[in-house]
Amino acid sequence: MKKIIFLFLFFNSLSFFVSKAEATFTPTISILNKEYNLVGKSLLEYSFFKIDVYWVSYYKSSKANHSLLKFVYARDIEKDVSNQGWSESLKKNLKEKFSSYKKEIAWLHSKTPDFKEKDVLVILKEGSTGFIIHNGVVKAKTKDKKILELLHLPWIGPTPINDELKSKLLGKRLR
Repeated sequence: MKKIIFLFLFFNSLSFFVSKAEATFTPTISILNKEYNLVGKSLLEYSFFKIDVYWVSYYKSSKANHSLLKFVYARDIEKDVSNQGWSESLKKNLKEKFSSYKKEIAWLHSKTPDFKEKDVLVILKEGSTGFIIHNGVVKAKTKDKKILELLHLPWIGPTPINDELKSKLLGKRLR
């Protein structure tokens, strides 16, 4: 009987590692009355357990400087965890310039919400304006050039959080 209870608890605990959310991304998306075309998509997994964090897709408009990242969360993620991710990935990308972006990073942290499974986040760069849209509601809007530089940097910047994820988002294959 103890073995059966142990096996039940063990296999039940494995569900923690399996994502319940699955994301589908359409070839085109309309955000703020503008059309964007899918470039690529990927799944961010964390740790050697490959815990699903979120599905992310990259869309571009036919207009220059119009692009967005769309995230569909595979599990609940607290704001503090997201903000730690912002800080670590921006530090890797900005290197010695990181300290000169403290105000802009604080702005990003203040606009980052807690996420629930299946929440949708859109980080939109539309020319000289950036938007953070959570579950269809614009939560933040900025024209700050330094913030605009940061919005997509962790995923498609020179030092992404994951090289394979960046390649998939940009529609490329790793060699």
